[in-house]
Amino acid sequence: LGDLASRFPNASLYALGYHNPYNGDPTHPFYPLADPAVQGLNQVIEGVAPFFGATYMDVYGAINPNEASLTLIGTFPGDLVNYVHLNDAGYAAVGNQFIRSAGGPAAVPEPASILLFGIGGVALLVRRKRQGGQPAAA
Repeated sequence: LGDLASRFPNASLYALGYHNPYNGDPTHPFYPLADPAVQGLNQVIEGVAPFFGATYMDVYGAINPNEASLTLIGTFPGDLVNYVHLNDAGYAAVGNQFIRSAGGPAAVPEPASILLFGIGGVALLVRRKRQGGQPAAA
C-alpha cells in the first residue's frame, strides 16, 4: 500500500479484507480454525489501512453467511487452491460491496449527456441521408 500510495498519490486506495470459504463446509478440518484467523487478519488490514490513506473494504461481510453458495467450497475437494475461491455469484457480491465502499452508484462515472445527445444526432443524420433526405417516419 505504501508503494501504491507513493506512486499514485491521487488514487483512491482500498484494502480488501478476506472471506472465509471454510464457513461453507463445516466438515472441513480448517473449519474451526479459519474463522478466527480470517477475522483477526481482517482486523489487522482494517487497522493499517488508514496509515496508507486506504479505505478498508469488508469482503467477509459480503460473503458471510452464504459461503456455501458464493464460493467454490466443496466443488474441487482435491484442489486446495481453487477450492477456496469465489464463484461468479461471489465475485458479483464482492463487486457490489466494492461499489458501496466506493460511495455507491454515484461514484461510477456515466457517459456525459452531451455525448449521448451527439450520438443520437449523428444516428438521425445517417438515417435521414439513407432515406434520401426525407424526414424520418415516427
